Amino acid sequence: MEALRGDPAHVAAVANCLETKWRYSSAVIAFHLDDRPIRKQIDQTLDEFERTTYAGLDADRGCWRGIEHAERDGMVDNG
Repeated sequence: MEALRGDPAHVAAVANCLETKWRYSSAVIAFHLDDRPIRKQIDQTLDEFERTTYAGLDADRGCWRGIEHAERDGMVDNG
């Protein structure tokens, strides 16, 4: 695993202070094994994910963590 975005302590603090039933959600952005994205492409994908997820909000209103998981077969999941 490799951290790509966000501060884990900040994400945990925000989630822990919420009183709603569902304090956080998760998502997966997966690339096919044949895609073999380079870091710039992954960063662009995460930028677009952030713009879409937090559309209309100021940058400081979103709180998320991006982690890259590389599978044994070389598949890369980002999210």
